[in-house]
Amino acid sequence: HVRLQQGTPATAATSGGVAHRRTTQQSVVKEQTTTKSVSSSEVCRLQLKMAAGGDRIVQQFHPSDMLSVVKECASKGFGIPSDSVMLEKSYPAYKYTVDDETKSLSELQLVPTAILIVRQKAVSC
Repeated sequence: HVRLQQGTPATAATSGGVAHRRTTQQSVVKEQTTTKSVSSSEVCRLQLKMAAGGDRIVQQFHPSDMLSVVKECASKGFGIPSDSVMLEKSYPAYKYTVDDETKSLSELQLVPTAILIVRQKAVSC
């Protein structure tokens, strides 16, 4: 299920016949669910947000899924190479490492819901 929200210009007329344009802030929300059949008590709902702002992805995972599954979802969803994806938790502040990628979302205390910041590693010359 994908839900897109985009800002659209709206025009409102005043009593004097003068039109004012207003635009809502543009944001894109993609909601997807994994193909696994899970009950609501067995779901980990993660919101992945780009550090620079803009797009966000809301995705449901199984608590036993590894962080590497989330990293791959972020890679595909934001169109950045998987080896460039860095995941962070803002509160409490934590930067996930390669060692964390083999841990379950439950082990990482991301169940039942969490917000993760997605950063793209800088390309070194």
